Amino acid sequence: MDQPKVSGETDDRTSHDQVSQREPAALVPVALDDIAKASPDAVIVWGTASNVRYLGFLKSLALQYPTYTSEEITDPVLGSVGVVFFPGQPGATQDR
Repeated sequence: MDQPKVSGETDDRTSHDQVSQREPAALVPVALDDIAKASPDAVIVWGTASNVRYLGFLKSLALQYPTYTSEEITDPVLGSVGVVFFPGQPGATQDR
């Protein structure tokens, strides 16, 4: 038998299904919000320079965290396969 839900509680499966059906561009704000909530020291983003979504997500991260630094992740055979993104402080400014 299903347990009653407490007010404000969501069903994880429903939430996941709703998120997974969104267009990839619609997920960028969701991902940025999750990253902000987690306050990580680093975020690993896998992708290549030929992937427009990858580049767009990195640009969104850079706009959200202007004081970021990053390190490229390389594979001996494939070359660049991603970035380790170090966010810094959201909304802070830095001369680039």
